Amino acid sequence: MNTTTHDDNTNIDTNTIDEARVTPVAEQLRAMANPVRMRILGALRIDGVQTVGELSAKLGEAVGSVSYHLAQLADAGLVEKTTPRDGDKRKSWWKATHRRMLIGSPEQLDRERNADDSAVLMADESSVANTVLNQYRRSTALTYETTYERYLDHEGGLPQEWRDAGLSGDFVLDLTVDEAAELGTELLGVLDRWQRRTSGRAGGGGTADGVVAGNGAATDNTADGDGTDATADTAADSAADTEKVAVILQLFRWIP
Repeated sequence: MNTTTHDDNTNIDTNTIDEARVTPVAEQLRAMANPVRMRILGALRIDGVQTVGELSAKLGEAVGSVSYHLAQLADAGLVEKTTPRDGDKRKSWWKATHRRMLIGSPEQLDRERNADDSAVLMADESSVANTVLNQYRRSTALTYETTYERYLDHEGGLPQEWRDAGLSGDFVLDLTVDEAAELGTELLGVLDRWQRRTSGRAGGGGTADGVVAGNGAATDNTADGDGTDATADTAADSAADTEKVAVILQLFRWIP
C-alpha cells in the first residue's frame, strides 16, 4: 500500500469510480505486476483524478515514465483519461476505473472466468494463471516493503500521537482451512465497515494498490441484524484532522 497524501482536494473525484469489487483478468494482473504502476494506480484510487505532472511530483517519477506506465494501465482497462478539470486541454488528466479488485487463487479466477465470458484468463492453462498471480504477488510484496520503508523514513517527523496509533505485528495461528477463510472474511468485514464509516470524507477511502486479495466471500457491511449500518450516523464526522492510514493484510499458510 501507499500512504500518499493529497495537496489539493479539488482533484478528488470519487463519484466516477466504480465501487464494486471486480475480479481482474490476466492482462490486468500483468499490468499491475510493477511497483511503479501499483503506486500510480494507488494514487489515483485514493486521491482521485490527477494530471501526469501531479503524479510525477507526488511519486518522484519522471513525467515520461509516468506517461508510459499510465498507457500500460490504460491498455489493461485500469485507468482512463478524463475531462480536464481546469479546461486546459494541454494537461492530461487521469482517473482509475475501479476502486478495488478481489483476487483469489488461480482456481477462483478460473471459476470467475467460467461465470463471466468477458474474463479472458487462458482457459486450459492453469500454469499461466499461477505464473501471472505469482508475478503480481511478488510485485505486491515489494510494494508493501517499500511503502513501510517510506513510512519509517518519515516517522521521526510525525506527531507523537500518530506514531503511538500505529502498530506492527504478526500472528501464527493453528487453523483449519475453513477457519482461515472465515478469518479472512471477518477481517475484510472490519475494513469494509470502517470504509463505509469514512466514505463521506474527502477521497472516500480505497486500497492503495487497488486490490483486496481474499477468498471472494461476501462481507457483511452492516453491524445490525436489521440491515442498518451502525456507523451511518458517523459518516458526517469532521475530516479536518484526518490523514491517510495504510492497513496491509496478508493471510497465508505459514511456511517455516
